[in-house]
Amino acid sequence: MNGTGPPVAHNEAQWEAPGWRRGLQLALAALWLLDAVLQYQTFMFSQGFPRMLAATAAGNLAGVAGPVTWAAQRRHVLLADLDVVTAGRA
Repeated sequence: MNGTGPPVAHNEAQWEAPGWRRGLQLALAALWLLDAVLQYQTFMFSQGFPRMLAATAAGNLAGVAGPVTWAAQRRHVLLADLDVVTAGRA
C-alpha cells in the first residue's frame, strides 16, 4: 500500500450510457401507457362503443366480421349487466 487510496479491483465493469435499445424500450413503454390512458375514456364504457365496433364489421370478410360482431354484442350485454348492477349507486 502506498497510501493513495483504497485498492480498486481491476475487473470492475465501467458504467455505459444506455443504448438505443433502452431508448426504444422506454418509447414503447410511453406509448403503452398513453394507450391505457386513452382507453380509460368514458366513451369506452357507454353504449356508443359497441355500436361503433359493430359498424366496423360491415364490408369485412366473414372471418373478420364475425368476431367483431360477436365482441360488439358481448360488450353490449356486459354494459347492460353493469347498468343493472350499478343502478341506484350514483
